Amino acid sequence: MKLAFVVAAPLLAIALAGCGAVGAIGFPLGGQPEQPAAPPQSLTPVTEQVVVTPLPPADPGYDQGPVAPVNPNVPPVAADPNAPQVAALPPAGGVDIGRTDLLGGWTVTSGTDTCELFMTLTAWVGGYRASTRGCQSTTLSGISAWNLENNVVILASADGTPLAHLRATTSTRFEGTVDAGGVPISFFR
Repeated sequence: MKLAFVVAAPLLAIALAGCGAVGAIGFPLGGQPEQPAAPPQSLTPVTEQVVVTPLPPADPGYDQGPVAPVNPNVPPVAADPNAPQVAALPPAGGVDIGRTDLLGGWTVTSGTDTCELFMTLTAWVGGYRASTRGCQSTTLSGISAWNLENNVVILASADGTPLAHLRATTSTRFEGTVDAGGVPISFFR
């Protein structure tokens, strides 16, 4: 029993020393409890004008390395050479989008079918989780995933097979074609 105390006492001292001081864990050294600091009597708002200055020009000597030319009218090349080619995406309208811009509920339409499309950032086969509600067509009801590549939204099936490719025409409207058959498809809010 004495051996356990002899081993435990130094370990307790080391643990308390790690707190910086015994007072750091609520036991003041002077024996009196510490009093909380008094709140400030009044707060004075700070009113300063923000000065906006332009960034300096880029260093002309900086070399970014080789940069491939980008043609916004050419859709990205499919990784699988046997995959269907994307047909007639709307031209890039200069709308730059990110993944978080796509989250939430949308109205999706293709042919005569109009229903709801929901997109989340839950990782899923083919990119991220998507689901539809109230869709009659097998294409729209089969959407289970989405991804964003080079400002092109790819809607995919449960096994990750791309179903449609769409491009932003505005920040709240995307238009494209269904891969099988080239039927127009859009989603918007």
